Amino acid sequence: MPDESFSSRARLLADVADNLDHPLSIPWLREFLAQRVPVALLHGIWGHIRWRRSLGRPAGSLASGFAVEQSMQETVIDYENPAGFTTFTTTEPLIVWDGPNDGEYYRVTFSSVNVLQGEVTTLRARFAPTRWEDASQSGGLWRIDPSHAVLDISSGNTFFLLPEMEVKRDRIPLGQLHFVPPAVLGP
Repeated sequence: MPDESFSSRARLLADVADNLDHPLSIPWLREFLAQRVPVALLHGIWGHIRWRRSLGRPAGSLASGFAVEQSMQETVIDYENPAGFTTFTTTEPLIVWDGPNDGEYYRVTFSSVNVLQGEVTTLRARFAPTRWEDASQSGGLWRIDPSHAVLDISSGNTFFLLPEMEVKRDRIPLGQLHFVPPAVLGP
């Protein structure tokens, strides 16, 4: 992607972050983008992750607690490979920023700088390796639900607003978590 397009996209994302005071919705995003953006920048993957304030927050910025990336597999003809083809995986991080928050939830919002062009793109959200404040008494199994989305790019659609992702904590009753030795799981 050319540098001019990348810097235009970065300015757009900063503008969205400055003006977003509620969770993303398709009508708000379409209206916002229609007022500010050249058609060439109207592609991308948009979404947010929310969690109850009672779960605590990442130390530092809210966005520092998460990593969101998209990946795409592409199979190409390879005459030097005995199988006749080679599969490449391309991975690209998404931009994540704080907010918008409300009285009950913290949120981070994310967007792609580029939609990887292929048949299927997979988006994954995970926790980044950072400490969370006020989470020590929260124990249990932490997860992002859903933690991924599979997008069909081959349809020609390059604008996606994902369903809301949410950080959840599953309590594990005392005595219910058991260690399974790796030998039991197989090779």
